[in-house]
Amino acid sequence: MKKGLVFILAMITLAAVLVMAGCGGSSPATAPAKDATAAGGDKTWEEAKTVKIGVALYLTGPGAQMGIDSRRGIDLALKEIDGKINGKPVELIMYDEKGVPAEAMKAVTRLITQDKVNAIYGPQLSNSIFAVGPTVEQAKIPLMGAAVGASWTRQGWTYVFRPVVNTYYLGLESLKLFKKLNVKKVAIFHINDEFGIGFKKDMVEMLEKAGGYEIVAVETHKPGDQDFTGQSAKIVQSGADTVFLAVLSNDAGPIVKQLRKAGFTKPLIGDTSFSAKPVREIAGDAANDVYFVAPYVLPDTKEDIKNFKDPQIQKFLEAYFAEYKEAPMSENTYRAYDGMKILIKAITNAKSLDGTKIRDSIENIDDYVGLGGKFNFKGAKGDGIKTANLFVIKNGKVLQID
Repeated sequence: MKKGLVFILAMITLAAVLVMAGCGGSSPATAPAKDATAAGGDKTWEEAKTVKIGVALYLTGPGAQMGIDSRRGIDLALKEIDGKINGKPVELIMYDEKGVPAEAMKAVTRLITQDKVNAIYGPQLSNSIFAVGPTVEQAKIPLMGAAVGASWTRQGWTYVFRPVVNTYYLGLESLKLFKKLNVKKVAIFHINDEFGIGFKKDMVEMLEKAGGYEIVAVETHKPGDQDFTGQSAKIVQSGADTVFLAVLSNDAGPIVKQLRKAGFTKPLIGDTSFSAKPVREIAGDAANDVYFVAPYVLPDTKEDIKNFKDPQIQKFLEAYFAEYKEAPMSENTYRAYDGMKILIKAITNAKSLDGTKIRDSIENIDDYVGLGGKFNFKGAKGDGIKTANLFVIKNGKVLQID
C-alpha cells in the first residue's frame, strides 16, 4: 500500500481477479440516494479525513480484462500524486460490477448511500451507465463513465461525464476510412446492447448523409455469444465491400476470425475495441486489413515506446512497464488514467467534497491534456474530447495511417 493512499476494496464477488488491499462481504443496497446530504456531501473539506472516490469496474466475467486494465490506469494516476489531493489522502472504494447493469446499480448505489463517496469512476459499459445515471443525478455525485456509447451523454444528465471519445465522433472519423478504402456496399455487425445499437444507428445515418453507400446487411449478436458463423455467412452472401464492426474487444477477435473463415477477405472497419492486443492474438492473420479508429496507440513491447511521438504517452508507458512488467492489454488503461486524472484535477480545483462543486469544477476544465488529447468540458454536455486517430493491422502490428 502506497504511503498516503488508502485502498478499500469491497468486492461484490469473492472471485476477484487481482490481489487487492481488502474486501467487503455484504450486498449493496438497491435504493437510490435521496439527496446530496445522504450521499457524499455530508462533510466539509476541513472535517473529512479522506477524499472518497468510488470505482465500479468490470472485474469478473468475459470482459474482465477491461476492469483489470482500468484498475491499473487508476493506480498509476493515484501513484503520481502520492495518493493525496491537496494534502488529503485518497480513499479508493471499489466494487465489481461484472459488466451487468443490475450489478452496476448495486455497486453505485452502495458507493453513494453506504460509502458516501465524493465522486465515481465507472461503470464500464453503456447499458450499465444508463442504469445508474438517474441515481447519480439524483444524488448529485459526479460520475466519470468509462463507456464510449454516445447515447448516455444525450440524456440531459449534468453529473455524468466521459474521459474518452464517444462513438458518434468515432463514427465521423470512420467515414475517412470508408472513403480511403473506396467501398460502396457496407455490412454492419454489432453487439445487441446500448453501445452497439446506438453506434449502428449513428453510423447508418452518417453513411446515408454522406451519400454513395448502400447498407447491404445488418447482423447482431448477444453479449456472451461465441458462435458467429451464421451472421458471417449472411455477410459474405450480401456482397459487402466491407463490414463495420461495433463490438466489444473480447468479441472482436473471434468475430474477425469467423468472418475470414466464412470467406470474407475484404477490409474490415472497427473502433477502439481493435486496439486491444488480445484481438490480434486471437484473430492471428485474420486481423490483417482491419482498419479502426481510436484515440490511442498500444505498444506490444517496451521497445515500441520509442516509436511514439507524444512524450506524455512515452512517460505513461515507461511507468506502466516499470510497474507491471508488460504492455497494456487494452485502451481501457488509458481511459481510466485520464478519467481519474480529470477527477483529481476537478477536486483539486474545487477544494471541496461537495458533489455539485466538483461537478462544476469538471465543467470548467478546458486545459487538461491527457493521453487521449486535450479535454474541454465547457459546454460539452459531458463529452470532453472529440478527436481520434486512424489505424490498420498489418502482420500482427498496429500501424497509424493518415
